[in-house]
Amino acid sequence: MVTGTIRFNRNRWSFYFGGSPKGEKDVYDVNYYYIEGQKLFKLQRYEEALAACEAAIRLKPDNVWSYYNKSLALHCLGRHEEAAQALEQAASLSSDAHFLLPAYSHQGKTLLNHQQYQQALAVYEQAIRLAPEEPSLHFFKGNTLSALQEYEKALAAYEQALRLNPHDPQIHTNKGLVLFELQQVEKALAAYEEALRFAFENDACAAICFAGKGSALYELEQYEEALAAYEEALRLNPDQDALFFHQKGSTLVELKRYQEALLAFEQACALDPNSASNYVNYGGVLMTLQRYEEAVAAIEQAIHLDPDQAQFFFWKCGALRALKRNTEALAAYEQAVRLDPRYAPGIFPQPANMFEREAGE
Repeated sequence: MVTGTIRFNRNRWSFYFGGSPKGEKDVYDVNYYYIEGQKLFKLQRYEEALAACEAAIRLKPDNVWSYYNKSLALHCLGRHEEAAQALEQAASLSSDAHFLLPAYSHQGKTLLNHQQYQQALAVYEQAIRLAPEEPSLHFFKGNTLSALQEYEKALAAYEQALRLNPHDPQIHTNKGLVLFELQQVEKALAAYEEALRFAFENDACAAICFAGKGSALYELEQYEEALAAYEEALRLNPDQDALFFHQKGSTLVELKRYQEALLAFEQACALDPNSASNYVNYGGVLMTLQRYEEAVAAIEQAIHLDPDQAQFFFWKCGALRALKRNTEALAAYEQAVRLDPRYAPGIFPQPANMFEREAGE
């Protein structure tokens, strides 16, 4: 698997230096600061570990490992830009910087996790210059470009990763995700099928792959096959991902199996109670089943979570109108129009009596 190619363990810090450290404290011995830094790092006392690195650099400013260790300490302190500078300094001092790849990989993933995508991209491109044959670097570069929504470039990065490691299911899966974003649905489906050739039965990647396959089949209007793929994703995923239930529910709606769809959206809401999309779709199925009071409650929860969606107010209007709560229905519709003028009469035609106030009001 790609993610296992380069590892960084914050509880281990590899120090390289010449000679043996002295048993007694010697503030003029660079090895003393290496040892002290190692102890402090393992104790997660990163500020003090950083100070030890700085002391080592003052004593021996051309030692690559001092800057390497400094970059790790800075990362653990959340000072990622300074960590990048320290790592660049380490690379400039080394004739063979391949041994710095774990630090580059960790740095890139940390920046990616902090949504600092441009900085992460620069790190991966620098690492690729050092080790162009390392597939994981191209994989993470693709992930970064995907986060930047530069899908064509992301696809090229995944293709390069696959040339170097053609049997990795994660690369095939992410390639499928990018192809889906590029609306190349049939190619995305082929990528998911290829990923499933190499994914292990109990691999989390297989669950994501089946979910992606389901999405592609759904877009191709092959709903029975899509449903089977989502069921497999849910079987494989031990955490019962809310998104998988949401996708299953949407597919069941297309198959007009509304009671089953209701259960799927109900489960999605339970697993992710902060998703407005889950609640509004749950409400939509309740409306289809003519359970309007419950539909209003579900849609109001969606509005509470995301009050800027015109469609939510429009659906609320429909449920209230079915309950003959016309004043509330009109208020909901007017809010939908304020948020999106396309819902205005004449632009988005509606039955004329939907907007009549109740008699006497």
